[in-house]
Amino acid sequence: MIIDTDLRVPAADGSVLATDLYLPQDAHALVIVRTPYDRAALRRDGLGWARAGIAALIQDVRGRYGSTGIWQPYAHERADATALLTWLAHQPWTPDHVVAVGASYAAWTAWALALEGIGRVHGVISMVPATGIHAVNHTAGILRLAEHLTWWSEHGQGPISRTALPAAALAADPGLYHRLPIRELGAHLGFEARQWWPVVSDDPAEHPWQPEVVDAESLRALSIASLHVGGWYDPFLPATLDQWRQVGADAPQRPPRRLIVGPWAHALSSPHTATVGDRHHGPDSRLPLGRIQVQWVRDLLDADPPTGESLYPIGASGWQSWPSSAPTCLWPAPDGTLTDSAVVGVTRDYRYDPRDPYPSSLPGHAHTPGTRGDTLRFTLPRQHTPLRVIGTPVLHLVTSAPVPADRVALLIETTADGTEFVLADTAASLPAGRHRVTLTFSPVAVEIPTTSTLTLLLTGGWFPALARHPQTDENRYRATTLAPATHTVQLGATRLQFPLAKG
Repeated sequence: MIIDTDLRVPAADGSVLATDLYLPQDAHALVIVRTPYDRAALRRDGLGWARAGIAALIQDVRGRYGSTGIWQPYAHERADATALLTWLAHQPWTPDHVVAVGASYAAWTAWALALEGIGRVHGVISMVPATGIHAVNHTAGILRLAEHLTWWSEHGQGPISRTALPAAALAADPGLYHRLPIRELGAHLGFEARQWWPVVSDDPAEHPWQPEVVDAESLRALSIASLHVGGWYDPFLPATLDQWRQVGADAPQRPPRRLIVGPWAHALSSPHTATVGDRHHGPDSRLPLGRIQVQWVRDLLDADPPTGESLYPIGASGWQSWPSSAPTCLWPAPDGTLTDSAVVGVTRDYRYDPRDPYPSSLPGHAHTPGTRGDTLRFTLPRQHTPLRVIGTPVLHLVTSAPVPADRVALLIETTADGTEFVLADTAASLPAGRHRVTLTFSPVAVEIPTTSTLTLLLTGGWFPALARHPQTDENRYRATTLAPATHTVQLGATRLQFPLAKG
């Protein structure tokens, strides 16, 4: 085996991309990982690939760790992928088969490599993909405040990650997320966060660079085998499912695709633990993801990559394929239940105050908002058989408010001991007045036992996961004043539709 941790790949503009190579004898495939999180942190992965007889090339993206240039997230990646492929074409050891591999940001660079290397890249392994700076940091156009502030503090600026900075900043200033205006929060992070706001600004004129995209049209035309790995607790799961559905859809012959989704968060803790937050999923929920990737590449070399889906729903006891489902509709009733028929002509109100915002919870963690008066709750009574919900629930909502405001909806499982877990969420930012809107929840797969209940919760915020709306005419990100307002929901015209698995 040859190990070279001091390779330098030239980019088109003269930047130098630091690269490690793990090259076993007689390698017939090469996996490529391009990461902003330090190639040295992936040495165990590189050795694992090489010991399996597969060469591995791991590269720091531009401006990070050993690579020169300026780090601008989601910029330059396609051009630098082209430079790497050009360099590989001149290396005598380059195997005939190249596979792009990555998780999170590196999944995006893997797709960039595949699109720049059509005919030269033969497969993609995409895990928990972070698909663009605006896509990962917004829900329904609302800034995912905690996510962006944390990621940018750690990784968004400069050559080296500041892994302890967000926790230190919050410890020094527990009210950090509450500071106004939102666009100036970067001044309180403990370093010169020059671009944390411009990169996600609602004004495109402020964007410091034009991010690259990996768009649906390009993926649909891409005829390449792919393995997709995601988690039900991962906020980027919609991207995993979208890419799985899109890749090769318009190709003359649909390429093989495999999907694996388990009860995991973004960190993909499998196979090390079966627990996420306060939820335990049993030992069968753990998978040897490294060995699965190796076998997938070997199958690709044999021209027989697997297809199909392997899913482990929350609350399940084993893996399954994607079941057929039927849409089920429930209506909120005046008595606080969810029923199978509408009660017309009835409204319910709640008063929402962004100065005391409804608290968000982390995926898999117990949801403990305390006693609050700023919500409407509608609960489906315990059922005689378990509920198997799998897919993307939809809320058809008729609502009004005298001011511009957000609407947030949560689907909550309450277990036998009273613990609440948020299963899915959705949001919308609406002008003043009455609106009929359709809100699409995050994807969910859950088996709700007969000892648990399912609740639809409606409120006006989800903080600090989402940036607060001031409930005034001021711009959300420039506002320095927040005001309470009454939100009204028309019950008979509002309905929850969710996919109920058959069988």
